[in-house]
Order: sequence, then structure tokens, then C-alpha cells
Amino acid sequence: MKKAAVLLALGFGLLSSAPAANALLGIAGDTNAFIFRNATTNGGHAQGSIVVGGNWGGTSYEARQQSTSAAPALGTNTSVYIGGNDSITGDKGSNFIRAMSGNVVIKGTYSAQNVDAQNGGTVSAGSYDLAPTIANLQKLSSDIALLSGTAITINDPNNVKVDLSAIAGNVKVLNIAASALTGNSTLDFLNSTSSDTVIINVTGTGSVNWGWSTNFDATRILWNFADTTSLAVGSRSFTGTILAPKADVTQSQNIDGTLIAKSWTNNNSVELHNFAFNGNIPLVSAPEPAGMMVTGGFLGLALFSRRRQQVRL
Repeated sequence: MKKAAVLLALGFGLLSSAPAANALLGIAGDTNAFIFRNATTNGGHAQGSIVVGGNWGGTSYEARQQSTSAAPALGTNTSVYIGGNDSITGDKGSNFIRAMSGNVVIKGTYSAQNVDAQNGGTVSAGSYDLAPTIANLQKLSSDIALLSGTAITINDPNNVKVDLSAIAGNVKVLNIAASALTGNSTLDFLNSTSSDTVIINVTGTGSVNWGWSTNFDATRILWNFADTTSLAVGSRSFTGTILAPKADVTQSQNIDGTLIAKSWTNNNSVELHNFAFNGNIPLVSAPEPAGMMVTGGFLGLALFSRRRQQVRL
């Protein structure tokens, strides 16, 4: 009985503080883009690292221009990982994938003239299992979608305001329909503090043509597109982390944050800026560390979670 009480107390202790964001996002939290399947880039660059689970095609792209940005735990100092083929071909001067710092690792085929690692980096063949992380991110998105939230009211489409002080706690969960995000709007958060995290659940299936702008800290806002199948960032730049496990994302404007998506097409030489998510996610469980079994602390949490499952990152 006493042992059970200790386990439950440990479980409540973990409930009192949300798991670290990067722990929940896994290796995706240390990237500028984590793409489950294929990527096509047509110019542009990322300040952080890029992971592509499938093939990477198109023309030129530079990754990890910011040498101080994080590298995902895939080998040593990996800035680019391609789980399929590098299908970029043609003249090396204008058709390449280049890591400005760190290493490039490719599972499939590639042409040496179309892959480059600057500043002492290397290009090599290698393979990593992304399936556990992908499964965790899919489940994470589903779980976040279950959180109770406050609906964003749109009185003036050109000037949408949300008073964060009216929402209890430091994690502000909001809901908005996917259909409402099409068209240009300005989203202003009022009375925010430096400790606030904003999580926005985008509800509904189908396509989103992004045209919104916001004044919030890009490192503390997460947009959860749980059921969106197509997201076009075309009219305005995007602020915050995008969690869109079912979406084909077409990027034609800059993104200030981490992009997590099913597939990614980059146009117009646009950029990914390194604003890693540093907020809190109020889930009742956390990912199981790789190679470890679920033990006492998670037992208490499991009693309060109907859906969350432990997966390895």
C-alpha cells in the first residue's frame, strides 16, 4: 500500500509540471524541419537542421546556416538526414543539398556532386529508424487535439484579438476552425507574459491557405493541424511551430519555427528560421526515453491517461 502511494505521488508530481517541449517532440524538436515523407525544395535555406524521411528532390537548398543551432540525435552532428534518395541532379553550382555546418547522412542513393557539407562536415551513407518518432508525433498531435480550449472569436477578420489574461494558467489552449484561417488576418494576443505558452488547435479536415500574422513569441506558440491534409503558407510568413502530421505543406513564405509535416514543398527560395519551440505542453504523460522501460513515475500517469501511449524516440 505504501509503495503504491509513493508511485501515485510520483505520478502526481509529474502531472504538476508539463514535460519539456523538446522531450515531447523528440528529435524533431532539434530540427528546423522534420518531414515524414518526401521533400521538394526550389532554392532557399534553413537556419537549423533538416530531417526528411523519404526522398529529397528539386533544386538547391542550404541547411543549418546557423552553426549554433541544435543537431538531432542521429549520429554525430548530423545537420541533414535523408531517409530515401537524394534525387537532385544537374550542375552542382545550382542543384545541391548543402549543410553549412555539420554532416549529411543519406540512406538511399545520391550523386556526390549534388551533396555538399561545408566547414569540415562530411557526407556519408547511413540509416536511422524514424518510425518511433513519427508515431509519437502523430499521437502527440491527436492528444493535443483533445485538450479543452477557448474558441477564438472573429469579430473583425482584419483584427482578431485574444486576451490571454482571461484564460487561466500559463498554457493557453485555443481552438479555431481550419476554414477560418483562409484569407489575410492579424491575430493579436493581449496581456501576455514571458511565461505564457499558446497552443492553437486547428479543427476540421481539408486545406488551409495561410494568411494570418501574429505578434506572439515564435518559440512559445504551437499550431496543431491535427486533421489538416494540405497547408499552403503563401500569403504571409508563419510564426510558431507547425505540427501537421497529415498535411502536405507548401511553403512560399518564411516560417519562423519548426515545421513538422507529412511532406514539404518549398518555393521561391524562402527560408526556415530557427525558433525552436520552448513552451509547455500539458499532457498527462511523456515519451519513454529510448532503450528504457516504463517505470514507477509513468505508472501514476498512466492511471490518468486514456489515450496516450509511451513510445521510444
